[in-house]
Amino acid sequence: MSPISGLPPFAPRVCDPMWFKCDVLLPFACSLFAQFVQHLGFAPFVLQAFFLFSAPVFPFNLFAFFPGGVSRPLTKDSISKNRGNMILYETHTTPGGTPFDQNANARDIVKIVVVGGYGDIGSCVVEKLIEFTSHQVTVAGRNLQKARAICSTFKGYVGALQADVENRSTLTAAFENFDLVINCAGPFFKYGANVAIAAIETRTHYIDICDDPDPIPKLFALNDAARRAGVTVVTGMGWNPGISNLAVRLGANLLDEIEHVEMAWVVGSGDAKGLAALKHTLHGVTGEVPMFKDGKQVLLPAWDDMEMVEFPAPLGELPEFLFGHPEPLTLPRAIKARNIFTRGGIDPPWNNNALRVIRSLRLTNSRGKIDTVAGIIHRVQRIFSIGGVEHSALRIDVIGKKDGQSRHLVFNMLDRIRPLTAIPCAVGAMMLLDGEIAQKGVMSPETCIDPVRFFDRISDKGVKIMREGRL
Repeated sequence: MSPISGLPPFAPRVCDPMWFKCDVLLPFACSLFAQFVQHLGFAPFVLQAFFLFSAPVFPFNLFAFFPGGVSRPLTKDSISKNRGNMILYETHTTPGGTPFDQNANARDIVKIVVVGGYGDIGSCVVEKLIEFTSHQVTVAGRNLQKARAICSTFKGYVGALQADVENRSTLTAAFENFDLVINCAGPFFKYGANVAIAAIETRTHYIDICDDPDPIPKLFALNDAARRAGVTVVTGMGWNPGISNLAVRLGANLLDEIEHVEMAWVVGSGDAKGLAALKHTLHGVTGEVPMFKDGKQVLLPAWDDMEMVEFPAPLGELPEFLFGHPEPLTLPRAIKARNIFTRGGIDPPWNNNALRVIRSLRLTNSRGKIDTVAGIIHRVQRIFSIGGVEHSALRIDVIGKKDGQSRHLVFNMLDRIRPLTAIPCAVGAMMLLDGEIAQKGVMSPETCIDPVRFFDRISDKGVKIMREGRL
C-alpha cells in the first residue's frame, strides 16, 4: 500500500522470512490439516485434546483452527503484522450468540475495530454494534488480556486484538484489514490524532467520540490527506459532542438565523464510571478553554461564569460552568452564530466545589498530576456519588429568528451516559457504512449527517429527545 502524502512518517514494518514461515505458513497448514481430519469424521474435541497436549510445541493457539471450537479459523486477516508479537484474531461467544458464517464471502463481511473497546464507553459501543448490526466487530487495546475478557461477555462473536494508541506503527498494522475504525480510547487530549492518522494511512474509515478540544486542530489538519485517501473521518460522534452538534444543526435548519447557542451537560457522579472520563473532566476544568464569542474564537477561564440551568427531572436546576469541549471549534465551520458556549456540571453539586478545590491546589496543571488525581478519585468514586442520581442529561438552547420574530428552541435529553454516548456512535457508524455519509475528508457530525434522519434512528434505538419552543 503506497504511503499517503501529508501524513507524518511511520516506523517501518519489519518482516523476515523465518517469521513468515513460523507465523503464517505453519498455522495455515495446520488449519487445512484440522479441517481435513474433521472431514474424515473425527470429533473436534478429540483433536482439541490432542493439540492441548502438544500445545507447548507450537507458538500459537491451535484451537483457532476448528470451525466449531473456541475461535473461528485463522486467515490472513487474522494475523497481526507486528514481528515477535503475533496475536490471533480470537472470537468468543455466549449462549444466545449467533455463530460466525464461515461460508460467507469474506469480502462481503463488514469489519469494524473498536479501539478502547474494553473501556466503560467503548464496551457499550461494541454491545450496541452487535445489537444493531450483523457486522464483524473486534475489540482493540494495548491490554490484550482485558480485550479477551470483555469479548467473553458479549452475545455473539467478537474479536480481540492488541494495538497501542501511543504507537502508531502498531495501529497501522492492526487496521489494514478493517472497513471502519471507531476510536473510544480516551482521554483524547492525551492521545491526540494518532488513531485517525493510522486510519488514513491504511485507507480505513474512522469515527471517534472525541470530547476534548485539544486534538481538533490536528484532526482537521488531516483533511487533505483523508480526501486523497478516499477516507471519511467523523470526529465527535457521541452525545456531547455528537447529539449536541446535530441538535444545533436542526435548530439552524428550522430558524432563519441564529444568535446564540448554549450547550450544557450534567453527569451524575454515580453514572460515569470510566477513568478516562475523570481525566477528561479534570482537564476540562483547567486553564482556559475555547469558546465562540461575538463572532470569533476566544479563550475563557474554565469552570467559571456559573449559570443555573434547568434539566429534566429528577435532576432539576443545577449550576453549570464553562467547560472545554470541541463544539465551539467545530460548529462555526458550518453554522453562522454570534455566540457558542459549552458548559458542564456534576451531580451532586458539591462535586463542583470539590473540583474547584482540586484545581486551586494546582493538582490538574499537568498530565501526570491529572493521571494521579483521577486514579485516586476513581478508587473512591462512590463517595462522590453521595446525594446524586445515576443519570446524565444534556440541554441545548438555540436562540435566533424565524420570519423576523425572536425564537428560542430547547432540546433536552436524559439517560445513562453509556447509552447516550454509545447509541449515537453506533448509529453514526451504521449511517457511514450504509452510504448515508458520502463525504470524504475530516468533518464533524453537523456537516455530514441529516439531523432529522439521525434523530429518527437514535429514537428507534431508545434515545429520546424533547424539543421545546415555538417556531
